[in-house]
Amino acid sequence: MAQQQPSIDEFLAGYDLQVQEIALRARASLIKSIPGCSETLDTKARVIGYGYGARYADTICVLILSKAGVKLGLPFGSTFPDPKDLL
Repeated sequence: MAQQQPSIDEFLAGYDLQVQEIALRARASLIKSIPGCSETLDTKARVIGYGYGARYADTICVLILSKAGVKLGLPFGSTFPDPKDLL
């Protein structure tokens, strides 16, 4: 029998409170900024993906969680123009 996917809240409960708070704020901001996006939890990769479909090819960005904090990942972000070296 396949194991049931945890909810976002259940997934976040495995992290320190500070990481949970950052992730929840980032999550709220992304959902507001990307209207109609889908949210996909990948527990194995420990990321929450946002986009317009469940496939990685449909992903706009991901929240990458660790013990130390939360990172925002942008697929192909290293290929973006960055004339001011901000990325």
